[in-house]
Amino acid sequence: MVLFVKVLPFLFAFAGFFVNPVERRMVEINMENSSAIAVEGSSNLRSINCDAAQIRFPHKVGVDLRKEAGHLVLDNARILLDVKQLDCGAKLINRDMLQTLKADEHPHIVMDLLSISLPHGRSDLDHSWREVQADVRVQMAGVIRHEPFVFQGRKVGPNQYQISGSHEIRLSNYCLEPPTAMMGLLKVDDCFLIRLDLRFQAS
Repeated sequence: MVLFVKVLPFLFAFAGFFVNPVERRMVEINMENSSAIAVEGSSNLRSINCDAAQIRFPHKVGVDLRKEAGHLVLDNARILLDVKQLDCGAKLINRDMLQTLKADEHPHIVMDLLSISLPHGRSDLDHSWREVQADVRVQMAGVIRHEPFVFQGRKVGPNQYQISGSHEIRLSNYCLEPPTAMMGLLKVDDCFLIRLDLRFQAS
């Protein structure tokens, strides 16, 4: 199963706001409507695509460039996905997904972006796609794990950025069993992808 998320590009913009390596600032983030997050997965019968219809992004994020150039420590960079608003394209699959993710007990998938590392020797992105790594703390169904996300980021205009990429997560790592449907005929794989395609402006 794959989770597609079009919501993360703002991570790469933060570095350009720091000249003093010990300076700490609040960066205001304006996410564009074209940003999105989705969950994608596969099964023995068909692929599964679940769009995240409701996502909450932080409006202001604390940024601390206190380590080597290009390594940013973030504060309050939390993304919330409403599990009950995942649309997998079919009512039965939606129902099974909600049961699998224990939506009644844990209505949100939480992603805390703890730090990001820009390309070596850089303090900002340019207009070419660059690989960016992020330490993300994911909370799903009451289980918390650190996940090393790797994205592609670029600068698309003055203070405007785009981040795109995907990360594989195993349901079993979160003590979850892959859902089944159609009286057990459809069996979803343990792995799913969180896909991100984010556009934002930082100031």
